[in-house]
Amino acid sequence: MPTATASGYVTNTGNTPTTYRARIVVQRYTPDMMNYLEILKPQFARVRIEMPEWEPTNDDSDPGHINPNGFIDDRHNRATFNLMKILGDQGIELTASIWQAPDWLVENPGDESPRTIARSMYPEAIESIAAWLLHAKQQYGVEVDYVSFNEADIGITVLLTPADYVEMI
Repeated sequence: MPTATASGYVTNTGNTPTTYRARIVVQRYTPDMMNYLEILKPQFARVRIEMPEWEPTNDDSDPGHINPNGFIDDRHNRATFNLMKILGDQGIELTASIWQAPDWLVENPGDESPRTIARSMYPEAIESIAAWLLHAKQQYGVEVDYVSFNEADIGITVLLTPADYVEMI
């Protein structure tokens, strides 16, 4: 199921102007989601890139080549692409975050947390993320404004230091 966090501001138009910061978490598309979007008018949303599902095995040994057959637009990722389309069509700024990395990409595949992407695999990680972003744009007409790893500084699932981020970028 897709996960999106949408943040926005709601202003009370009564006698007392008050601004509230609201955060909603959408686990899947529901009619209520559209009501939330209408009422809260979020400015930002964060969606989850499900990398283990997107590229369960390395597409090929060349990080400079995207083999379209190595990536799976199904289940969570398809639902996320469709959700991003709805959010993007409303002008909501999108951040895509990586929660987990596939086993083939990490140094410690037997560990659930924190997992460490092997430095030698940074180019493959970048290729996988780039393939996801290109697919979102080419197949769904959606562009992502920002990309992040979820809480990588404390290693909730993937551990990256600031130096790791710099090297990967």
